[in-house]
Amino acid sequence: MSERISTLKNDELDLQSRSIRYNMLRREADTNRQLYDALLQRYKEIGVAGNVGTNNVSIIDRADVPGKPSSPKILLNLALAFVFGLFSAIAIALIRYFLREANAAAAA
Repeated sequence: MSERISTLKNDELDLQSRSIRYNMLRREADTNRQLYDALLQRYKEIGVAGNVGTNNVSIIDRADVPGKPSSPKILLNLALAFVFGLFSAIAIALIRYFLREANAAAAA
């Protein structure tokens, strides 16, 4: 009888230690499952976000390499600026002249 009690006590202690180990492993498995689910969700979000802008671009023509480098045409730009400035000055002078004449005629 005392052997049986001793055996049952040992079995109970073994069962308790196994139960503790089982609970620890179960919590670890639950934590790992939650982490896996979160990573899987993030992976799916990245996959969806990565596919959004890739399908609407296509190459129509290849770029041609120019024969010589391009640069601004300084003399042409200066000549056009001079002509534009001259015409603008003449237009402003004429407008001021006619406004002055109109004011003088109205005052008289």
